[in-house]
Amino acid sequence: MKKIYSLATVLIALVIFSSCKKEYECACKVTYIVDGKQVNTDYTNNTIRAVNKDDAGKQCVYYEREEDYLQQKAIVRYNCALR
Repeated sequence: MKKIYSLATVLIALVIFSSCKKEYECACKVTYIVDGKQVNTDYTNNTIRAVNKDDAGKQCVYYEREEDYLQQKAIVRYNCALR
């Protein structure tokens, strides 16, 4: 009987602690630039699970990047912000 109570206590604790994380949206504006001219813009949303807004903001920064496309004068630029 003690094992059942111990197991139930552990399961309840896991549920409580796992539900402490909130979901935040990291919205990114994706800009495509070819030969110095903007040719297209797109938007992406990424869901981040974090304990607080500061941690989510730190994770959202990792989505920001600038990359060359097929070794040409084309740039894909990501500008992200937490919602």
